[in-house]
Amino acid sequence: MKEGSIRERGGRIELRVRIDGKQYSFYGRSEAEARKKLREFRKSIKLNEENIKYSEEYLSGYIENWLTMSKFGKIKDSSYDILERVFNNQIRYSEVGQKKMKDITIDDMQAFIDDIAKNYSISIVKKVMEILKPSIKKAVIEQKMRFNPLDFVVMPKKNIIIGMEDEEKEQMYTTEEIEKITEVCMSFYGTNTRNTKRYRYAPAYILLLNTGMRVGELAALSWKDVDYDRKIIRISKTVSTIMNRNRFESDNKKVNVITTTKTKKSNRVIPMNETALLVLKELEKRQKEMGIKSDYVIAAKEGNPMLVRVLEQTFSRICEENFIEYKGVHALRHTFGSVLVKKGVDIKVISEMLGHSTVQFTYDRYIHVINEMKAEAVNLIHVSDVKRYVGVV
Repeated sequence: MKEGSIRERGGRIELRVRIDGKQYSFYGRSEAEARKKLREFRKSIKLNEENIKYSEEYLSGYIENWLTMSKFGKIKDSSYDILERVFNNQIRYSEVGQKKMKDITIDDMQAFIDDIAKNYSISIVKKVMEILKPSIKKAVIEQKMRFNPLDFVVMPKKNIIIGMEDEEKEQMYTTEEIEKITEVCMSFYGTNTRNTKRYRYAPAYILLLNTGMRVGELAALSWKDVDYDRKIIRISKTVSTIMNRNRFESDNKKVNVITTTKTKKSNRVIPMNETALLVLKELEKRQKEMGIKSDYVIAAKEGNPMLVRVLEQTFSRICEENFIEYKGVHALRHTFGSVLVKKGVDIKVISEMLGHSTVQFTYDRYIHVINEMKAEAVNLIHVSDVKRYVGVV
């Protein structure tokens, strides 16, 4: 007779078994998978081992310490800020975060993961797992936990995770919107009430549309990165907004720093088309007219690189004042990539131009554009007229 009881729960098979007087649940997409996890569980806890006193520490406290010791100063500041924010918002005060490590069950962890997947985007789910997997693995090695509950959790299907479809299908600007943005950004160069040139760097948004740069890369772009003769732009750095943490001589909670690019693949050379070339020369001309002396292509009046937040807010205002639907500055980059896909440019070339970490990542990001192209291609085929045979007038 097989051990435990089987039932279907939430689209999964649940195997309930009593071990050492405690009730355990093992999940799988089939009974065989659930029983396999039971066998792995028995091995992991070694039921006949000597009695070990497991930790009374709460999971949230352990992870907080793990973040500080294992990640702070060892990854980019901006990356650490994201992990810390996800920990504070999604893990610290959760039910599983407030449990003692020795008491956390598979059911506890499964319920937590299901809740995160139901209420947050795929990017948040990934960051939660980026924190939980190594920290809990370390806790098991240190014998603070009897076993690793994540080993027995069934991850939700992608289509169950909130916002999955919307996140994969990023917004892009239409042809009409691109024309309007180009017209407005090149012509809107008036003087405001304080007698300063308003939106003098507006052409920069057209540069994003024609190069696919990230807004942080644009903010960090210096004139020495621009080669007019070879018609190329070199990307090797970005502007990041990070928590101060008293590391800088400033009272501000957040500071902007120039750092290396997002990944090694983000370091790249982007060819300039005629539009990008003209836009850069216009930006250079406006900078000289304003008497701004700076190494940066987009600089504040003092010569410092422009804040990413300011670039985003300015573009939002430009769109609002000119009745253009604001889809975000990043949508300019996504529009660039989408246009290249529609023009039939090889996906590997697009991946390199956008500085993506892998070609697969690029393909996944633009699969909706590719699918739309497939549908359009099929509709071009008209082998025979069947309407008259099926009663369609």
